[in-house]
Amino acid sequence: MAEDILVRARPLWRRAVLRLRPRVLLLAADGLWDPAGGGTAHRDFSAWCSAHPGLACELWVGALALADVVGEDPESGPALSTDSARTAWARRVLHHYHGAAAALWPMLPWQARGAWGASALRGISLDELHAQARPHAVVLRAVRPLWPRLLDKLLAQQPGLRREPRGQAWLVEAHGDVAMLTRVGLSQGLITSVQRRRLQAPWAPAMQRLLDEETQAATERKTRPMLLWLGSPPHVALPLQLDLSLGPPYREVLPVGAGRGPDFLRPTPQPGLLSWAWLGTCVAALVLAAGDAHEAWAARVQAHVQALAVPAEPLQRASAPAVDPVLLALMQRLHHPWRAVFLASETPALAGLRWVALDHRAGAEVRLQGVASDAAQVQQVAAALRQMPAWPQVLVARLEAQPQGSALAFEIVAQLRETAP
Repeated sequence: MAEDILVRARPLWRRAVLRLRPRVLLLAADGLWDPAGGGTAHRDFSAWCSAHPGLACELWVGALALADVVGEDPESGPALSTDSARTAWARRVLHHYHGAAAALWPMLPWQARGAWGASALRGISLDELHAQARPHAVVLRAVRPLWPRLLDKLLAQQPGLRREPRGQAWLVEAHGDVAMLTRVGLSQGLITSVQRRRLQAPWAPAMQRLLDEETQAATERKTRPMLLWLGSPPHVALPLQLDLSLGPPYREVLPVGAGRGPDFLRPTPQPGLLSWAWLGTCVAALVLAAGDAHEAWAARVQAHVQALAVPAEPLQRASAPAVDPVLLALMQRLHHPWRAVFLASETPALAGLRWVALDHRAGAEVRLQGVASDAAQVQQVAAALRQMPAWPQVLVARLEAQPQGSALAFEIVAQLRETAP
């Protein structure tokens, strides 16, 4: 019985382990390569998913499906200080060079060696990749550009390139009749430019001409480009020594397990394991501190309760506490008949007069100022206020003609019956 359970559980354990360690794939011009899967190329990602159901994978994208731009000086100002602003800037640049289709390309802002820029996927939809993986229970963990990893390998082999004031790294991806050249400009290790061009078939003579031109220019500035060759080796003699040649199935260039770096599926940087560990430590420290605080507070309450339980000597009757004058004044203001005051302010408007100002404070009379067309309207307002219980004394204090026109300026003074509760 136990052996049967182990036999049935073995495939499940194997699949769980494979999901923890994704298969690393390379999408190149000549197909999709799976170095750990026998070193053969598949037609595309959908074909690989059909042949490997239930696995997890990480897709690295070659130069044929990428477009890159490099930003300006990182210290140029706050306008491009966020990933969203840089993505919008890069999309405008790509739209200028590639047209309206660039508006739909997935964008990935990146920072490397003191420089920043953005990469775009050309002709690849992330939703379509997930749709191809979903029917086969394949989990797509990441989609990463390949050229930063190629640049790291070249710089690891040629560390002197990091110190050159004007260096160049040429990353060549050659697959059959198709060859893509990524030229990375460097200044003491800082990325200054990323240029990409497709070499026309037959690409070997085209590559030869580019190298001849660069050799002449390199002689004048006493530097030369460093090359990394990915794919089939060239069939012509090149004037520059190849620094690294990586051929199918590209085991030397791809990581063994999950890689690091920019990811199109997560264009915004995500916290790593160390960040989560620090967060867990902080949460544990807060929990312990809260427990200690709760115990200290409970001990303080207990001591206070015990102190109250001890019989004390009779205390003399304490005198009534003095009332705070500020609080008393506030209470008087709160109980002031403000409703009657604001109702009085509406009376001139009801009589057809134009209300100009209301002057009143607690403990003083109300002064209504306005403009009327004749004196009868003003007297009508004063009579109406006298009919209200809150205004026992109402006087027309001022009634005078305006310097221009026939209007009369008036002022009515009314005294409240009670100004305090």
